[in-house]
Amino acid sequence: MNGSLWTVPFEIACYVVLTVIIVARGMRYPLAIVGLVALYYAIGSILPVRSFDGPRAVSSLLDLLYQSNVNNLAGAALVPVFLMGCCAYLLRYRIPFSPILFTAVLTVFVGLSWRGDRDLETAVVFQMLVCPLIVYATIFVGTSDIRLPDVLRKNDYSYGIYLYGWPIQQSIIKIGPVGQGPMLNFALTMPLLVAFACLSWHLVEKPVLKLRHNLSFLKRRAQKAKEESEATFAAHERVESPSGTARSRAG
Repeated sequence: MNGSLWTVPFEIACYVVLTVIIVARGMRYPLAIVGLVALYYAIGSILPVRSFDGPRAVSSLLDLLYQSNVNNLAGAALVPVFLMGCCAYLLRYRIPFSPILFTAVLTVFVGLSWRGDRDLETAVVFQMLVCPLIVYATIFVGTSDIRLPDVLRKNDYSYGIYLYGWPIQQSIIKIGPVGQGPMLNFALTMPLLVAFACLSWHLVEKPVLKLRHNLSFLKRRAQKAKEESEATFAAHERVESPSGTARSRAG
């Protein structure tokens, strides 16, 4: 089993939730999405989600929403964080881009990591307080003007590195005693991993992304609007052209 793939079911859940929001025109109301996330955390904070003693249907729903996990990793927390990211994009002109605020967020992270309390980290209240900070820190780094080589600016090898890293590492360990140590394993893995990531991007991901643009209903809608605009402009040109010609002759 590829241990890196534990997030995939939750990624699919994120896209399902986002699709529902888009169909319901919820993207027009980002504060409503913020309210939905706040409600999620409020319910999880009030109810004893880990030891709920009530109707089985409610208990199962709470398990699904708050404790769904793979390999003991609480993936259910990823969905509200994903929605926070959507809200951050919709409210991007209202969120300050502040190095001071980013430094404060990092300070909080360092303090919490130093504490290292597993029970605290998995508490819903803790996630409610920390997840917005994670979203802000991630977006701050992602939108910072970091100078990268052209090969990294024009190509995105990150998903291939995420996808193939774990199986390559495990394969090297299985081959034999060489590569058992973490540093040596890392050194042996990186060249192979970069090669696989490059092949994945250029042979699979990049071509598929080009197809995505052709299948996008937003692009089709924009193309239709552009064609209608050009047709309207051409019609006005035809209407105004005779009078313009008449004026020219009269002059």
